[in-house]
Amino acid sequence: QQASSSVTDNDLVGRTAQVTVAIKPGELGQISAKIGDERVEKLARTNGDSEIKPGTIVKVVTIAGDSVLVETE
Repeated sequence: QQASSSVTDNDLVGRTAQVTVAIKPGELGQISAKIGDERVEKLARTNGDSEIKPGTIVKVVTIAGDSVLVETE
């Protein structure tokens, strides 16, 4: 059962988030975003060819199934 949340995946698109688990090319990492009073954690991947380290601020480009696609600003 899904946790009740007023935040949808689409709310994340175009937002900035902080990387909490390194995102390596071709591998999943994790981001944390704050939307209103809610903190949202999502699996994330990148199309880039370099690792995005924890603490980096990224932008959510699109939703890709169960994860989000991010890029560095």
